[in-house]
Amino acid sequence: MKRLLSVLLIVVTVLSLFTALNINSSADLVPSNYLQLNSGKSVSTQITYENQKSYLKINLPSAGEVSFTITNANNHSQNVTAYIKLYDELFSREYLDRSVESIGVPNTLKINKYLYSGIYFLEISSEETPDYYYNVSVKANHTAADANVTSDIENPSGAILVQDNKEYTGMISEDTHFCYYKFVVPTSAKVILTVYQKAPLVFCYMKYNAQDELSRDQIDSPGGTINIDLTAGTYFLRFGGNGLFYTTEPCLFNFKLTFKINVKTPTGIRCSSRATTAEKVSWNKASGASGYQVQISNNTGNKWDKWFLTSSNSYTFKSLTAGGKYKFRVRAYKTYNGKKYFSAWSSTLVSPAKPATVKIKAVTSPKKGLIKTNWAKAGGMCTGYQILYGRNKSFTSIAASKKLAGQSNTAYTGKNFTKGRIYYVKVRAYTALGGNYYYGAWSAAKVVKSK
Repeated sequence: MKRLLSVLLIVVTVLSLFTALNINSSADLVPSNYLQLNSGKSVSTQITYENQKSYLKINLPSAGEVSFTITNANNHSQNVTAYIKLYDELFSREYLDRSVESIGVPNTLKINKYLYSGIYFLEISSEETPDYYYNVSVKANHTAADANVTSDIENPSGAILVQDNKEYTGMISEDTHFCYYKFVVPTSAKVILTVYQKAPLVFCYMKYNAQDELSRDQIDSPGGTINIDLTAGTYFLRFGGNGLFYTTEPCLFNFKLTFKINVKTPTGIRCSSRATTAEKVSWNKASGASGYQVQISNNTGNKWDKWFLTSSNSYTFKSLTAGGKYKFRVRAYKTYNGKKYFSAWSSTLVSPAKPATVKIKAVTSPKKGLIKTNWAKAGGMCTGYQILYGRNKSFTSIAASKKLAGQSNTAYTGKNFTKGRIYYVKVRAYTALGGNYYYGAWSAAKVVKSK
């Protein structure tokens, strides 16, 4: 009984000593040198008869790739093997177990490990007792993942929120099966995933419950682009796991999501009214559109001259040339995060402005049955004129009508009019397009008596 009490007293004393010295892990008991990251310099440790095991302490400030260059610098003829192990701070997890043999010539091992931030120990040892000393040198470089990459992202509850068109550096660590990212699609969109990585990478899109997979795919090194159409909502993007051909290995990867918002193309583009220097173009509303971009061309070649923005489903183009032929088209857009996303262009509407009003200079009857009409050339553009002869001033009884092609033809003599009868004459310009005639306003009517 006394022996048991003595043992318990020793245990309590040792525990008290640990508490007083703030010794809280196996790491505190390990004599070691610091291995500086990204210094460009190697740290050497010497393996001797007296010292067959040593440690290098690594303070990893953030998650990322640690690239080790380990050289067994033995220059003796005897074969010696340096054994390399990497542990966490508590020596509860082993991340590396490799060896570097050497006979007379230095031999180097290069290996990458993907670790979360924390304290790590690199153990260098020899299983055989060397007859002489030899050196093992170690150099380490650190390539960081994003600052918020921690072990929390291995579960949906710790998923990192991803923004549109922003690049992220993620990591599949030595322990990770999956890592999760979360994103919000504001409206129906094509989501474009662009990935760059050093090893095959499996990923999948998941619904917000993080249970149902929408799609699973894999991208081989050095990367690629995958598209998926998604409706408005919150989704998870999960990296890691098994694919059809690959199992994801630990690695760093860069990725970004780009939202190409789906916008419906406007339909039913048409001219709803026209004037000599203006034309109102309308179209059917596109569901969910924030606004529209309209364009105009003078109908020569494929160049589109001007564009305008409007929130309405119509737009009045001004400062047009009377009778001129124009092309119009429209596309819808949605605004997201200050950026406009456009639909495809509508079909092209080809439509003229209204021709200018013609002014009659003179109407005479030079000979029996003839009526000659002269008018001023229409301003702007037109493709011809229409001359109308009425038996009364209201033109409810038409005696004759004539279309005369050519903008420069500004006179016409009609025939076969009744002698001594009063006729009323008026003229208007027209633009012919696609088998249709688009007319200007009638001139003021002139009265003439036929000889």
